[in-house]
Amino acid sequence: MRRIVTWLAWLAPVAALAPLTLAQCSSSTSSPATPDAGNGLGSGSSSGSLGSSSGNTSSSGGSPTPQPSFDASPTPSGDAGAPPNGEGGADGSQGPPAIPVPEGGAPSDPGSVVCNGAPCDVSSGNTCCYSRTDGGSTETCNAPNTGCSTQTIACNEAADCKGGVCCQSIIGIGLQGSTFCTSSSQKTCPGTTSMYPMGTFQTCRTDGECGMDADGGDLKHCIPQLCTAPGTNPASVTVEACAQPIGRFNDAGTLGYCKAL
Repeated sequence: MRRIVTWLAWLAPVAALAPLTLAQCSSSTSSPATPDAGNGLGSGSSSGSLGSSSGNTSSSGGSPTPQPSFDASPTPSGDAGAPPNGEGGADGSQGPPAIPVPEGGAPSDPGSVVCNGAPCDVSSGNTCCYSRTDGGSTETCNAPNTGCSTQTIACNEAADCKGGVCCQSIIGIGLQGSTFCTSSSQKTCPGTTSMYPMGTFQTCRTDGECGMDADGGDLKHCIPQLCTAPGTNPASVTVEACAQPIGRFNDAGTLGYCKAL
């Protein structure tokens, strides 16, 4: 009986420690402890590393970094690069129609003459000074009131004149004479005078400015023509002149020694 009591007295401390031992074994078996979990260094280092990784690429763990969205829908038809109506001709509109001119004639350019290949604004008083040379001619657009020491081109059609018509003086066959405007009350060019010993003729660009004082329709035409002086080394000049009565030295209303183009 005494042995049983002694054995139980020895076994009691062992039985008291058994639950603690089993709890420790169960905890160590179920999940491994996280290294350095208690000192805060491992947590801070891991967190910083992940933050850096997620900032550089979206493929390392977690959800992808959101990307900006783009609207890939097609541009509506008719909206791309189309200028508004009335600007740039998007609606097919065009400027004012060109003034009709005779076949082979130069364009009508009211208030301007071509001088040395460029427009010269005669509406403001400028004039084109013309001089014939062996190689052709020299032409200079002069400012108002400066005058020319050579031939003066002040107009080439009635639209350059303020109500009058444009006349050219005749200085010889195949030569360019000076041009000038008549007054608004004078619708014909002067004939032979002391100022114009060889006479004048009316220059033009359109049929409508010709034959204003004529009854016959044959004179109401503007004729582009080439005038050439007779001889072995002839001079020639291209002019546009209102039709003339047919005579000895002209053909089909042209000036003398001139042929219609």
